[in-house]
Amino acid sequence: VVLVDQALRPTCLAGEILVRSPYVALRYWRRPELTAERFVTYRGARAYRTGDLGQRLPDGRLVYLGRADRLVKVRGYRVELGEVEARLAAVPTVARAAVVARRGATGDQEIIGYAVPARNAAIDPVAVRAALAATLPEFMLPRFVVPVDTLPIGLTGKLDAGALPPPPDVSTVDVIGTDPVERAIGVAWGEALGLPRVDRHTSFVALGGHSLAMALVQRRLEAALGRRIPLAVMFEFPTVAGLAAHLRAGPADTAGSPDAAGPPDAAGPAGASPTARAVDRMRRRREARR
Repeated sequence: VVLVDQALRPTCLAGEILVRSPYVALRYWRRPELTAERFVTYRGARAYRTGDLGQRLPDGRLVYLGRADRLVKVRGYRVELGEVEARLAAVPTVARAAVVARRGATGDQEIIGYAVPARNAAIDPVAVRAALAATLPEFMLPRFVVPVDTLPIGLTGKLDAGALPPPPDVSTVDVIGTDPVERAIGVAWGEALGLPRVDRHTSFVALGGHSLAMALVQRRLEAALGRRIPLAVMFEFPTVAGLAAHLRAGPADTAGSPDAAGPPDAAGPAGASPTARAVDRMRRRREARR
């Protein structure tokens, strides 16, 4: 048993569990694509890539870490989809659950949850997501929770992820209110966050927003309004109504760099608000990339 990386190079502590032996099976029955992926030659011997992740302890034992295809990166964080799935299935109104990952509007991986309602219960996606937020960090929260009557199962008895319905269509964003500036902001939020409906008084973070999504909103608003709004301003006025009122009151503060996410001397003191700390982190990341 060997631990290897994606390029089949041996790793010391953790990696995919590979079994090599002259007694390994030759192939999958009538599955040439899967055979080519899983059955390989490793250092001259026949071997099988299990698709499982393991960690080797000092005494030689292996600890199972989960499936390799269920470990994804979300905004730089490693997320085990099985853990999110277990938390989703533990919500009282949910009988069964499945979680998958896909590329979102920002280009990042985003998590989609599918929930089968418990008997005599109904799935409220907003309430379910709020329940998950009590036990999961923000980067592990599903972007959508999609109610389904049943989970599609393939011939092997495993989830058929390709047969799951797509998440809600966000090609048209419904913004409560008729003000044109509010509508432009709301449409940018909805497209960046994958939301079909945006309330004018709900904060960007409460809708599931984060710094990368806000940067996408910034670009969309620049195209829609013809002006570049500093990220610090958008975090300072985190609702559609609040940001629109600020923009109507006068030109956006463009002092310094147009991409400025906070004042140059922001040091992120321990007593600063979460928004101030987020702005400071973004500033320091930009400076580190220069």
